[in-house]
Amino acid sequence: MIKKEPHKFSTINLSLSHSQTITSGDFESYPFLHKLILSYSNLTSIEEDALGRLEMLTILHLDHNKLTQIPPSLPASLIKLYMHNNLIMELHSNDLINLINLQVLDLSNNNLIYMPQLTLPALITLSVRFCGLESVERAFLKTSRNLRQLLIDGNLIKCAQPPLVEIEQCYDMQTLSNEYIND
Repeated sequence: MIKKEPHKFSTINLSLSHSQTITSGDFESYPFLHKLILSYSNLTSIEEDALGRLEMLTILHLDHNKLTQIPPSLPASLIKLYMHNNLIMELHSNDLINLINLQVLDLSNNNLIYMPQLTLPALITLSVRFCGLESVERAFLKTSRNLRQLLIDGNLIKCAQPPLVEIEQCYDMQTLSNEYIND
């Protein structure tokens, strides 16, 4: 019997592939994958553990699709996750719980009304621009101690008591630099 060798690709770009579902075995032959780009692919679902076995994956682009939730079982190795321009309406505190290395999370242009408390100890940049957000869990700011860029412009956030003015003193609310966008 011939032993099948795994592919040694570090980057795969499947943008515009129009494959609506990612299944559990789709990337099983790519254990060395560091960067996966599935932008503009009309994705509507990603099966449980379809990406979880990619233990070296650090950058994942799922932007400009039709996903309604954060994919289950993402690998803990992820550093950058781009999910902007999808159809995500709800975010739960346990959706990203295993992503202890995540530094950049872009959820902009989704339909999120509420930002729950997320435990992301390495998070540096969070973009939730133009999501329709009405509130951000105050405890989120306390549990994300490394957060330096909180991009919340274009939302309907109402001032809380005490006012959220203190955020401006701690976080850079500018647009994402090209360093983050071009990954």
